[in-house]
Amino acid sequence: MRRRLKRIFSAALAGIVFCTAITFYPVETKAAEKTMDVWEGVSSADWMSNLDDDLKISQINLPGTHDSGTKNVTFSSSAQCQNMSIADQLNNGIRFLDIRLEDDGERLRLVHGTADCKSEDGSNLYLDEVLQDCYDFLDAHPTETIVMSMKKDDGKAEDAQIETFIHNYINANSGY
Repeated sequence: MRRRLKRIFSAALAGIVFCTAITFYPVETKAAEKTMDVWEGVSSADWMSNLDDDLKISQINLPGTHDSGTKNVTFSSSAQCQNMSIADQLNNGIRFLDIRLEDDGERLRLVHGTADCKSEDGSNLYLDEVLQDCYDFLDAHPTETIVMSMKKDDGKAEDAQIETFIHNYINANSGY
């Protein structure tokens, strides 16, 4: 029953993300009173710096990627959803990351179904590497926010195992 509820919730969340992605409502910015383009000179890496600090996250249309860690995958190119690393995506303005995980016994690795996501060096891509990319980005761009959806993808691990690992990562870096 719990798994079914999670799937229903995931489907509903995906629908909400899709609907917000196709709907755009302009937001007021700190520089709204200026007559020039308020986004002129704002880099993709720092675009949130120009948003009004009083905006709720629900009022912001966050650009995101599906299966964010799939720049390098095993099996076939049909499993590759992205052509940039997580770090490059963040520097190009992406602020919502879709992270699919599987437990390998010691760490959480990124997967896309049965395909393993790979690092630039060809080794498995692990959640701690992705989180470090996010931490490095946030340290360099303190006005930015990253929203990350983490879920267990196809595999043998139980949800509770994945949850325990995620909580351990969060607790080890609670400042982020």
